[in-house]
Amino acid sequence: MKLQYRGVSYEYNPPEVETTLGEVGGKYRGLDWRFHNLKKPPVLQPTVSLKYRGVYYQTGTTPIPNSTQPTKTPSFSTQQ
Repeated sequence: MKLQYRGVSYEYNPPEVETTLGEVGGKYRGLDWRFHNLKKPPVLQPTVSLKYRGVYYQTGTTPIPNSTQPTKTPSFSTQQ
């Protein structure tokens, strides 16, 4: 597919994903809609270490939260 952005032409070829029809998921406006299952799982992009303005970061990874424990907020009493 040939596209153009701000006067620059480029070729865009979206990846084709092979799917199979699954079971009926429900009805919408009187028509059945089905789940589409992937024939093979997508390939994950490799992680890359990069540096931007002196700060190192990685692509292809999901951020891990610092703590899984909920933070406790102190409760104050009006009686004290």
